[in-house]
Amino acid sequence: FITTLTVPKFSKRDIGSPTIKKEVRRKTIFYVLGVTGIITAYIVAAPWIFKILFAPYQEYVFLSQIYAFSYIVNFGGLCLAVNDQKYNYNLLKKFITHDIVIYNFAGGDYFENGLDSSAAFYINNLIQNEKINKDGIQKIINDLQIYHGYNPALEYLYGTSLKSYTIWFAIKFIQVTRFDKIIPKFILPDIFKLDSQHYDNYKATRMNLVSDEIFELANQARLSLKSFKNKNKVFFVAEKYKEKEIVDKLVDNASEQIKIFYNELKNENKQFLFIFHPSKNDAYYPFIKDNIPQNLNIDYGYLRKRLLKNLDMQFPILDLTPFVQGQIFEQKQEIYWDYDNHYNVNGYKLVSKEIAKFISLNLEN
Repeated sequence: FITTLTVPKFSKRDIGSPTIKKEVRRKTIFYVLGVTGIITAYIVAAPWIFKILFAPYQEYVFLSQIYAFSYIVNFGGLCLAVNDQKYNYNLLKKFITHDIVIYNFAGGDYFENGLDSSAAFYINNLIQNEKINKDGIQKIINDLQIYHGYNPALEYLYGTSLKSYTIWFAIKFIQVTRFDKIIPKFILPDIFKLDSQHYDNYKATRMNLVSDEIFELANQARLSLKSFKNKNKVFFVAEKYKEKEIVDKLVDNASEQIKIFYNELKNENKQFLFIFHPSKNDAYYPFIKDNIPQNLNIDYGYLRKRLLKNLDMQFPILDLTPFVQGQIFEQKQEIYWDYDNHYNVNGYKLVSKEIAKFISLNLEN
C-alpha cells in the first residue's frame, strides 16, 4: 500500500506547476494517514491477534497487552542478591523507562543478602581512585570473569590455537575426578589455579550496607557450603545453618535489605513484585529428610517461612515452593539439574507460566 504511493517523477521545469504541488500534497497526506492507520490498527489489534494466534502460549505473550503502557525491570542478570543488584540497578535505571521492578529470591540469597561487595562497585572505585584506563578496566573484567562458571577444559580449547584433544581429555578427566584437589598446587598448570589478583580485593571492597557482624556471618555461611547426594541428585547446603542463632540473624537481615529496597522503589513510584524460588534443598527436604547426613540435615523451609513472615505481605509475593513441589512429586516432572541447584530447561518453562500469571494478575490490579 505504502510503496504504491510514490510521488510522480518531474523535471526541474515542473517544480512550480500547481498540478505537481497538488499531487505531492495528496500523496503526502496518503503517506501520513496510511502510516498512522497501520500503527493505530496494530496498537488496538495486537493483544487480540496474540490471543488468537498464540492461545496455547498466552502465558508467554501476555506482555502484548501492556505494549505501550508498562515496562518491567527483572532482576536476575544484575549480579548477586539485593545489594549488588540494587547498586547496578541504580546505575541503569535512568536509562530504562519502567514501572515495575521484579526481585527474584533464590536459596543463596539468605547469606548473599548479608554481603555488600559488588564487582561493578569495585571497578568503579578503581576508576575513580586509581584513574585506570579502558584497557585496564577490560583486564580487570576478564580477571573477575573467570570465576563465573570457569571450566579448565573449555578454557584450554578456547585459549590455544594448537588444540590436542588428548590434552583436553586429560584436563577434563582431572576436573571430573577432582584430582586437582589432591595434586599439590605448585605442580598444577596455571589453568587450574584460578589465581586472581582482583577477586579477593573485590570481595573485600564493601559498600557498607550491612553491619560487620552480618558480613562476617554471611561469609562464614558461604564458606561452609557442603554437598551430599541422594539417589541421582546432588544438594548443596550451608553447614553453618545448623546454628539457629546465625540462621535467624541472616534471614532477618535478608528480609530487612529487601524492605529497604522496596521502600526506595516506593518513593520513586515503582511497583515492586517479589518472587520466591525454592532451592532444591527446600523443595526436596520433606521427601528426603530421613536420608540426609546429620551434619547437613537443614530444613530450608524454616528459613523460607521466617523470611516470608518478615516481609509480611507489604508487596505482592509469589512463593513458588508449593508449585515446584507439586510438579516434582505429583506430576513427576524434572525441575532441577541433577548436579546443580538451578532449574533445568523444563523447570524454567514450567515456573515461567506461573510467573506470567502472577505478573499479569498484578498488572490488572
